[in-house]
Amino acid sequence: MQIMARGTTLPAPQAGIYDDMERDDNRRGFERDETDANKALGQLLRRIAREHDRRIPEGRRARRTLAEMAPDYKRQPMLLLDPAPGAEAAR
Repeated sequence: MQIMARGTTLPAPQAGIYDDMERDDNRRGFERDETDANKALGQLLRRIAREHDRRIPEGRRARRTLAEMAPDYKRQPMLLLDPAPGAEAAR
């Protein structure tokens, strides 16, 4: 370790932590995409849920959809916004 005298400035860094991290990342190589694993997990969980749902007697099943929970519910129509006046001319 070099001892600096008072009043002197520190030397400019040659390489920093970013360079070290980039070198390490390059050394590791290509990282696989995890979306395949996420899809596989989702499929597994859906399959397990279906299997367990089949075991529940018909009268004891929980309602899961809006149609099952509130059959008489009427959805509000979708709100569609018109473009601002003069927006066509601005294009």
